[in-house]
Amino acid sequence: MTQADSAAPALRRSLDSDPTQGQGQAEITATTPLPPGWSSFCSKPTRTDPAHWYATAPWDADVINLSHGLRGDENQLTQTVDAETWRGLHRVVAEQVLLHQQLSGRAHA
Repeated sequence: MTQADSAAPALRRSLDSDPTQGQGQAEITATTPLPPGWSSFCSKPTRTDPAHWYATAPWDADVINLSHGLRGDENQLTQTVDAETWRGLHRVVAEQVLLHQQLSGRAHA
């Protein structure tokens, strides 16, 4: 069994739960890609831990946070985000993209 085979049940579970319709967001499906530059992977489930989705940002979060004086628990960029579902991963990635746009002055009002 490949890692992709073992991730398939996790993908089905993640698509069957956690709807993200609303707020102008299109429906997230198994083929919905993350924004350009983002990389993702799903951990291999174990007997005690279910599979979990992760994504890494295309920018250096530490450098950007430091350049804006963001430290500690402040609303800051994260290099790697995670979620229990694919839809959830899309949601936290979207939050990071919005924060990145705000910090870079490219946010839309």
